[in-house]
Amino acid sequence: MVSSSYMAQLVIGLVVVLACIVVLAWLARKMNRFQSAADGSLKIISGLSLGTRERIVLLQAGEKQLVVGVAPGRINTLAVLDEPVAPADENMSSSSGNSFIDKFRTAMTQAGTMHSGKGVNDE
Repeated sequence: MVSSSYMAQLVIGLVVVLACIVVLAWLARKMNRFQSAADGSLKIISGLSLGTRERIVLLQAGEKQLVVGVAPGRINTLAVLDEPVAPADENMSSSSGNSFIDKFRTAMTQAGTMHSGKGVNDE
């Protein structure tokens, strides 16, 4: 028969190994996010949360900037900006920090007249 002290050591060892696996998986996931943005081909410039799971994101893809709507299982292109929006610095005043909002509103009014209403996933 197996002693209770041996079983306790076995269970504690198993819990420690499982905890290490969970921590390493979490760290790998966090590091992957930073590495994917490090090459510079695609950058998130700014984002705005609209709800618990919906966001509007300003992306830099090469020379173009895209405004996309992100929801669970869906990404829709809202606008392609002709003039790039500079990211707001922390040192800038709040009045100059509204350039993204102003350009977004302008782009949305232009996109409303030109856009066919189809998103990236609509084909």
